[in-house]
Amino acid sequence: KKQHYVPQFLLKHFACDGSNGKKINIFDMDRSDVRYGQPVQGVFSQNYFYDKDNQVENFLAKNIELPASIVVNKIVSGNFNIISEDLLTLHRFILSQCYRTPEATERVIGFVNSHLESIVREGLSLNGFDPEEASAGQFNFNQDKLASAITIYGVLVAEILRDLEYHIIKNETSSEFYISDHPVFIYNWLYRELKDPAVTSITAIGLQIFLPLSPKITLCLYDPKVYKYGQRTSVTCIYND
Repeated sequence: KKQHYVPQFLLKHFACDGSNGKKINIFDMDRSDVRYGQPVQGVFSQNYFYDKDNQVENFLAKNIELPASIVVNKIVSGNFNIISEDLLTLHRFILSQCYRTPEATERVIGFVNSHLESIVREGLSLNGFDPEEASAGQFNFNQDKLASAITIYGVLVAEILRDLEYHIIKNETSSEFYISDHPVFIYNWLYRELKDPAVTSITAIGLQIFLPLSPKITLCLYDPKVYKYGQRTSVTCIYND
């Protein structure tokens, strides 16, 4: 019933031991409220988020999260040698994680609704009506299993990331890395002056993808044709807060 959109194996690296298992502190941005000592198994989850038959949940657990947890645990423990098979595992996990959150679902809904409104506006205009009437309507499409569909999409298109290099960012400061309910974040420094959302497309030149793995480790995927990360190694240590 309770299905996680951020897997527990990842959250546990940010948790501490409690009397009944791993506990994590949550900052609720909507309420500006901190909730201390929340059980990992109860946070970043919703009832039947993907489906009611657990097909997607079980698929993710067995085929995506389990192999990814082995690689991530290795990295967090200090082994930064990622072989090609590990990298493909990480690509599948990262891209599916990027699409499997409520935030991702809301973005897709907003994108579709925006296009539906544009179509209605054009139809009203062509037929002599006021296109502004489109703004007064509400556009709904069938959202059943939307989270499932876009999550599986992330798994299927993960091969797109094969031209990206990886880099480990090791935190040696007193400030910790945090994780969120939408932990994979995408940036594009090359096109930082542009406002078009296409600059953070997973096919864009200059793509950068970041995923915090622990309070001390963040994994970065980047376009090597655009950026140079660090020196001759795949690890960069940060010493300045």
